[in-house]
Amino acid sequence: MGTTHEELSPYAKRLLDVIVAAVPLWVDGSVRKIVRRHLGVVNDDIAAAIVVAGKEAQEFVSQHLSNLLAIDVDEQSSNPLQILRDSARFPTQVLLNASIPTPKRDHFDEQINPDDLFGLGPYTWRDLGEDVHDAGIEWGAWKAATVLSRRRAEGKI
Repeated sequence: MGTTHEELSPYAKRLLDVIVAAVPLWVDGSVRKIVRRHLGVVNDDIAAAIVVAGKEAQEFVSQHLSNLLAIDVDEQSSNPLQILRDSARFPTQVLLNASIPTPKRDHFDEQINPDDLFGLGPYTWRDLGEDVHDAGIEWGAWKAATVLSRRRAEGKI
């Protein structure tokens, strides 16, 4: 049986909360910036599609990040930023539907983020704001300390 949101460590719970809260704003800002660059304005249809994409991305991130953070740190095979990058499919679809041309991407980016055609996915915590940055650093330090403590207890360090 999985860990519930309430059973997460305080660091994981805070990370989850701040990321989920930040997703719609990240989607909105990212898409609007690109649309304005190419079309000059964000029309009502695109604005409505951005809201929907923000909610879809938020739901995707909430579900997948909750699942990831509920897994023991030694068993986590992904990371929160990759989940955020995977959620870029929702705002990407808005841009494709608006006939925004996809930019040229480098080979490495195409390999690691094949569905993020516009490079929307965050590369660092700070790309989603200072609250997310702080929570991400705290969670990462907690995770590292947890793993290190376990390895010491096992006599492996």
